[in-house]
Order: sequence, then C-alpha cells, then structure tokens
Amino acid sequence: MKKTLAKILYLLVAIMAIGTVGAFLFKAKIFASDTGGGDQQIINLGSGLESKTVRTAVSNNKGSIEVDKSMFSNCSSALSGFQDEAKIRGTISVGGDKKLIEVVGVAGAHTENRQYFSVDNNYCPKPIAFVKNGTINYNIYSDEPSFLLQDFNADNVTDLAVEYRNYDLSPILDGARDIYIFDSIGNKFDFSRTESFQYQEID
Repeated sequence: MKKTLAKILYLLVAIMAIGTVGAFLFKAKIFASDTGGGDQQIINLGSGLESKTVRTAVSNNKGSIEVDKSMFSNCSSALSGFQDEAKIRGTISVGGDKKLIEVVGVAGAHTENRQYFSVDNNYCPKPIAFVKNGTINYNIYSDEPSFLLQDFNADNVTDLAVEYRNYDLSPILDGARDIYIFDSIGNKFDFSRTESFQYQEID
C-alpha cells in the first residue's frame, strides 16, 4: 500500500514538473521574437535588483514589454509608437546604479522609435516620460535616425539628444537636435533646448 502511494505521489510530482516546464516554454515561445517582431533577453536591471528575463511583443502597432518576476508571474506595460518591431537594445546607466531598459524599432523608411523603462522593486516596467512644452510622450522618434546619450549638464547623469533633419533648410546638410535632461527624482526626460547643426559633407 505504501509503495503504491509513493508511486502515485512520484507520478503526480513528475506530471506537475513537466506541466510547469511546458507552460514556461510555451509562454516564452508565444511571447518571443518569432511572433510579431518582439525580443527576449536576460537583463541586469541595476538598483540592487536581480537580473531578469525581459520580453517584448508587437504586432499591428500594438505591443507590450514584460519582466519575469518568477517562473510563475510577470509584470507588463504597453509599448508606444512601435509598428512591427520592438527590439531590446539593452540598458543605459543614468547615474549611480540606476538603469533604464532601452527598446528600439523601425518606424518608417528612415525613422527610429525609442522607449525607455525603469523597473520598480516589484519588477514592474514603468515607461519614462518625455516632457516638452507641457506635452507628455512616452516614446521619441528620430528621422536621421540619431540619438546621443551623454551628460549635457555636467551632473553625472546620462541625458538624451534626438536629431532630426531640417526640411526648412537643406535636409541633407542641416539638422536640429532636441536635448532632454534626465530628472532622476521625477524619473523623466525634460526638454531643455533645441540646437541647430550641419552634417559633415562627404567628398
């Protein structure tokens, strides 16, 4: 009787283990890059958090980003501005141990879309806002495409400049860049200024 009970318990444990692994693999498969231009990476999230699997999925201009909290649970957020592709570029450091997840995608013939996410202590992705003249967006475009990640105000925090072609002048030679300063307390990029520049001519 005891041997029969032990065999039954062993069989139940084996079935549960196979089901768990199967569900995990199925979830990874349907969320990963082969379905809808998404991506999947293990990311060092910084800020004392563990490295976690991060996934994106996008199709028909709708998408989401998902961070695994455990094998059985995750937390997700909507993506903004992506069409058929949303790739995880990695992370950027924005001062100290704080990191932002960077998601990129093609958004037209010569345009790239980007979105940034912080991850809170519950491993939930939070979209970073871009604030310009009172307007809030959660993604940013460049038709160059060119993005500059550097410290523009000497506070040891990474900021962002987005470059565009100037179609009011000569788009081949003239450009403009919008500079956004990262506010680590407000967890957002605040518009600072626009600068004009010229592309170097290629002989």
